[in-house]
Amino acid sequence: MWRDIDEKEWRVISPSLPPKPKRITKKEWRKTRFTVSYRKAIFVKGCDLEGSDITAADFSLATLNEVNLTQINGVKSQLAGAKIRNSNLTCGKFQAANLNEADLSGSVLRDANFQEADLRKANLRAADLRGANFIGADLAGTVFSKSIIDETTQFDANARLLWTIVNQGTEGIDLTAVSFEHQSFCDADFSGKDLSGLNFQHCDLRGANLRNANLSSSNLTYTNFQQADLRGADLRNAILKNEIKNFWGAKMGKIKITLESRKVPKVTRLLSYLLRLQSGGKCVKEFIKYVRTRKQDIRYFNFSYLNLRDQDLSNLDLRSAFFNYANLNTANLSRSKCNNSSFQGVTFKSTSLKETSFNNADLRGADLRSAHFKIKNWSNLRIDNGTKADDTKMVLLRSVAKSRNPEDFGDLRGIDLSGEELWDCDFSNTDMKDVNLSSTHIQTSNFSGADIQAANLSSTHIQENNFSRANMQAANFSSTHIQENNFSRADMQAANLSSTHISFNNFSGAVLDKVDFSNSKLAPRFDSPLFEDNSIKSANFRDAKLLVTSKFNASKISRVDFSESIFTFADLSRVILDSTNFHKAILESAVLTEAKLSNVDLSQANLRKANLKFVQFTENNSCCNVQGTNFNDADMTGVVINLEKWQMDAKTSFDDVICDYCYIESSSGKSRRPSDSDCNFEPGEFAMRLRLGILNEA
Repeated sequence: MWRDIDEKEWRVISPSLPPKPKRITKKEWRKTRFTVSYRKAIFVKGCDLEGSDITAADFSLATLNEVNLTQINGVKSQLAGAKIRNSNLTCGKFQAANLNEADLSGSVLRDANFQEADLRKANLRAADLRGANFIGADLAGTVFSKSIIDETTQFDANARLLWTIVNQGTEGIDLTAVSFEHQSFCDADFSGKDLSGLNFQHCDLRGANLRNANLSSSNLTYTNFQQADLRGADLRNAILKNEIKNFWGAKMGKIKITLESRKVPKVTRLLSYLLRLQSGGKCVKEFIKYVRTRKQDIRYFNFSYLNLRDQDLSNLDLRSAFFNYANLNTANLSRSKCNNSSFQGVTFKSTSLKETSFNNADLRGADLRSAHFKIKNWSNLRIDNGTKADDTKMVLLRSVAKSRNPEDFGDLRGIDLSGEELWDCDFSNTDMKDVNLSSTHIQTSNFSGADIQAANLSSTHIQENNFSRANMQAANFSSTHIQENNFSRADMQAANLSSTHISFNNFSGAVLDKVDFSNSKLAPRFDSPLFEDNSIKSANFRDAKLLVTSKFNASKISRVDFSESIFTFADLSRVILDSTNFHKAILESAVLTEAKLSNVDLSQANLRKANLKFVQFTENNSCCNVQGTNFNDADMTGVVINLEKWQMDAKTSFDDVICDYCYIESSSGKSRRPSDSDCNFEPGEFAMRLRLGILNEA
């Protein structure tokens, strides 16, 4: 019996359909009929789709690695570009299926049926093809290296010949009768063979052994020679219209080639450059000019041991290139992409590395002592004891190293890192007391658990960093831009955050006692409290300004100075305020519902339109100074007031205050006014009775 998966159920499993990839974690899918698009879906390893029907579904670009697909019905299915590595497709039905560029390497395809299927450029490397049927299948460019077949494998004659050449060699085969165009001969052995005059147009010869082969007068238009061995090959008069990327990793020493002449295409210049460079030739400048003019892709290119002194390599894509032991003295690599490249043993004497990206680069044994660079986009470096830089730069290099050991840093106390770029650095659990980080840019770095007491971070841009559990007592953040950082559970006692711009940070559980927020601008993360479960004692918020609605969630605020601060729309509901100063503060439209105030100074504060429902103004019979306070249009329903501790004057304003009832507090407890629970104050009655001192008589 089939268990149908229709569009409705698929949407329950995946509310956001592809193109956004969806990870399928459920493993049991046996005998399921799939009827909708699973394009780019990712099935976790171990999924069981045995006996399922995917004839009507789209699995193109899906990931099905190490999945059980035995006896699956995939007739006319869409699996183009799918990753099906190391999976079991035994007895699967894939007649007329689209497997164009699918990766089936290492998979078991025993007794599977691929008649009339599209397997162009599919990868069947190391796959088990015994008993499989490929009659009528399009196998142009299919990779067969190291795959397993036997007498039961059904191939067209040309496909079997291709498999034989790739896996068993060319002995006894007339190569002039072989069609090489658009075919894949990855890892084939053509060493010493006569291939002259043959058409290799768009042929895949990756990893092939062409050592001392005769390719003269052959058509090598866009032939892929990546990782191939071309040493000693004869390429004279061959058609060499090609791209640099098709020679990535190729070995090309002592190639015979017809250099520039009127009868030879100009593109031969490309190969002549490659040969001369690999032979130590002095044509680097012309080669770079050629690369820029023709917009050639030189990723993975091998510059090792070359003399690149004074060369302009700026603004180039050099990812995954090799520069081992090359001479890069006074070269210009500014703004180039060198991610995943290797620079082992290179001396960067006066080399310009301005804005160069080195993510995942190999700098083992490199000497950067006189190079000009900032640590930005230098994450996951490979360095060792032979890597050299000045003391400050070495600290930064170690902080972005792939194998980071805190003991490698040595004593960082008092170190001067001012003016540096700290991107993706890891200083977690390090001792950095008194460090100077002023005027730096610190982004996506990790300081969790670090001791940075009394550090100088003034005039710094700090964004998307992790300071959780860090000891930041007495640190100086004045005039700093602090955005989207994690300060959860950090100890920030007596830190100076005056005149800072603080936005979208996480301060949950942080200790903020005696912190100076004066003249700062604060904005919380979206839909999150500005402060949550914090200890905020004796802090200074004088002249601070909240930029958007901010929430103080379950915080206890004691002896804090909020005088003249702007807290418009602030949410202080259920907050405990003890000995806090709001003198001349602007709390217009703020929410203080159920807040508990003890010895709070609200004199001359603006509480217009504030929500003051159930606020306990005189908690524990303490004083509350509201002299000159503006309560106009505020909602004071349910407020608790001790009339003896309520300090107001003639300038205290209650125009249009809303108050249905209130509670009078005394040493004997609190009582409702009006005393009749079925009655409420008339409009304006609460303010009138409060001014006349007859509120207790209501």
